Amino acid sequence: MGGVLIKRGKPCVATPMGARLCTHTESVRALEAELAPKVADDNQTAAASWKIMHFEVDEALWGNWLVGTLGLFCGRRKVLLEVAKGSDSAVSPNNRGAASAVLTLSSDAPCNYTCERVGTLSFRAVAAKEVSRILFGAHARRSSFANVPCVTSRGSLTMLNEAARRMAGTGMDAPVHVMPTIEDVRQACVAAFGWGLCPTWLVDDDLNAYRLVDLFPGKTFDVGIHFQKPAAADALVTELEECLKASVWKMLSQSEPSEVAQLQRVA
Repeated sequence: MGGVLIKRGKPCVATPMGARLCTHTESVRALEAELAPKVADDNQTAAASWKIMHFEVDEALWGNWLVGTLGLFCGRRKVLLEVAKGSDSAVSPNNRGAASAVLTLSSDAPCNYTCERVGTLSFRAVAAKEVSRILFGAHARRSSFANVPCVTSRGSLTMLNEAARRMAGTGMDAPVHVMPTIEDVRQACVAAFGWGLCPTWLVDDDLNAYRLVDLFPGKTFDVGIHFQKPAAADALVTELEECLKASVWKMLSQSEPSEVAQLQRVA
C-alpha cells in the first residue's frame, strides 16, 4: 500500500505523511552524525588494545603443534602476529630486522639478540618403499648416497651433508631435487623422487601408513631448536618463550616405531 508524500504544484507541498518522513530522515541523519565519532573511537580503542609481534620461524618447525600454541597465546594475550617463514638460511641474522621473536634451528644470533635452546627437532632419512627397495636394498649403504637423488628445500643442503655423514658414515655428493618448502620435500619423497631428510613430526603418519620407509631405523639426525629475542625484549616475548618451551617438549617428543612396524617396513 502506497501513500502520497508530495502534492504537485508550484511549489510542491509535502503531505502530512511526507512531512513526518522528512522529519524522521533528519532525525536519523542527526543520530548518525552524533554516533559516528563514538564508533570510530571505540574501534580505535579496541585495535589499540592488541599488540603486534613480528615472529620469524624456520619452516621445518611450522606445524600444527606450533600453530596451536601461537593461537592460544595470541588469544589470551591479545597479540597480533606478523609471521615470516622460511628455511634457516632465510631466518638469518642478516634478515632479522625488527623481529620480536625468532624460532629457528640456528644458534647464530646478532649481537643485540639473546639465544636459548628450547628443545630438539629430530629428522629422519626417508624414501618411498620402491625407492628404498630398488636403490638401497634391505639396508641403506654408504656408496648409495653418491648416486641416489636426494630431495631438499632451499638452504638445507648443508644439513643433508652433515646428516649423511653422521648416519651413513660418509659425505654426500648426489643429484639434488630442490623444493620450495619442507612439505614439498615430504610430498616428493612419497612420489619417489628420491630420499630426503624430514622432521619426524612431519612424516610420522607416512611412516605408520608405509608410504615412506625409514632408511635408518632407530637413527635420527637431531638439531637444536633455538628461541632468539632482542636483548631488551619485553615480558610478553619472554612469556611466549616459556609457552614455546613447554610446547616443544610436549609436542615434539617422538616415540620409536614398534618392532613389528620396523619388520613390516623392511619387508
